[in-house]
Amino acid sequence: MLAVRIDPVDVPGRPQCRSECSDGPRPCPWIGCRYHLLVDLDPRTGRIIWNQPGILYWPEGADEPVFNPEMISDSCALDVAERSPQTLLRIGRLLGITKERTRQIEKSILGTLRRRRKGLHGLRDHAFIHVQERPVTRSL
Repeated sequence: MLAVRIDPVDVPGRPQCRSECSDGPRPCPWIGCRYHLLVDLDPRTGRIIWNQPGILYWPEGADEPVFNPEMISDSCALDVAERSPQTLLRIGRLLGITKERTRQIEKSILGTLRRRRKGLHGLRDHAFIHVQERPVTRSL
């Protein structure tokens, strides 16, 4: 039987920040991490979704699948982000989605960031005026 353990955040030895895991073993063993690319959990059903095809295969006559670590190209989204820009096709393969779906997600994210940036400029100017008008006092 193939068992996948989704580790809780407070497991002893589990990295808590990027500096603790950047030089860790690859493929990354902490599949419970939000940046891990191997598996996702369907929030509705709790079903495990394997993002990289070919990770599991059934040898002839076997009763259960066999894990194939050589098929893992990248296991951490933060490792991918630290490298040079990636193509939509490459990102799609890592996430188990098509190039077109990757483009749609990118377009949606960029639109959201543009709207937030416009909102932050107005908020920043508004907050600056109030900070100048109301000096911070400390009560003892």
